[in-house]
Amino acid sequence: PFKCTFCHTGNDYYNKMNMFSIDRIAAEIEYLGPKMQELGVVNLHIADTNFGMIPRDKIICEIIAKSREKYGWPLYAMATTGKNSKERIIEATQILGNTFRVNMSVQSMDSNVLKNINRDNIKLDHYTAVNQILNERGRSSAGELILGLPGETRESFLLGIKKILDAGVSMICSYSLMLLYGTKFKEPDYREEFKIKGKYRIVPLNFGEYKGEKVFDIEETGIATKDLSFDDYLFLRGFSLIIEIIHNSRPFHELFKFANIQGISIYDFVWQVYSNIEFAPEKVQEIVQSFFNETKRELWDSEEELVSY
Repeated sequence: PFKCTFCHTGNDYYNKMNMFSIDRIAAEIEYLGPKMQELGVVNLHIADTNFGMIPRDKIICEIIAKSREKYGWPLYAMATTGKNSKERIIEATQILGNTFRVNMSVQSMDSNVLKNINRDNIKLDHYTAVNQILNERGRSSAGELILGLPGETRESFLLGIKKILDAGVSMICSYSLMLLYGTKFKEPDYREEFKIKGKYRIVPLNFGEYKGEKVFDIEETGIATKDLSFDDYLFLRGFSLIIEIIHNSRPFHELFKFANIQGISIYDFVWQVYSNIEFAPEKVQEIVQSFFNETKRELWDSEEELVSY
């Protein structure tokens, strides 16, 4: 059981463990296989926030692998892996290979921030060792951070990115903080303590018109705290964009591998690009400026204001 304050599953209600039988899971996968093959669906999303931590998860991976061989589904399996027992997770999911990416979520690398959100992370040297094992086996991993957590500063967030990149993750994802119902981030006293400021936006791609009715999936996102200004928020969103383009999309994968052998930090390379973006070609500057404009334009003071627009 975990108690992270930013997540609704930190509630006591979600700390009870209930599991379907292996026979039921096997039957459901067998039922879905031919239907997904017919529809051309390639993904499987496993609704488990700590997949791989329980020994029987290895059996589930074997069931999924058999379905992939038999029906060509799934080509990609997605799940949130547990933050502990990484060796067990690697072994359990090894049978799926690159069908399954191991998420190395840390949310923050700052001890003060982790204390504020009731979270403990695995040690950095352990984190690095696990990524090294994954890299040696040709498997991918993702390091995940949340921007805007209480106590996080511009400097501490950048240092967290550096530590994760230096640990050898395949990609790094920086998410904006969602102020979810059922968490402390909706409690006035908690928000006042850290001066958390929120704005509303549409969850990406989650809108449409159904039977003549416009439907929107709206979230409140944290855009500032007493330790992180809105300008800091924009700056770090921009840096995350450059990481997505230069690192995650892997256009310089071979260059980065060579740089790593030579002891050159990927973080330093990306930082130099971002710090000198004003000298980039005009088209590149337009793309970055457009991102900043959209990042500001997507935010609204209330759900009602957003919907009426």
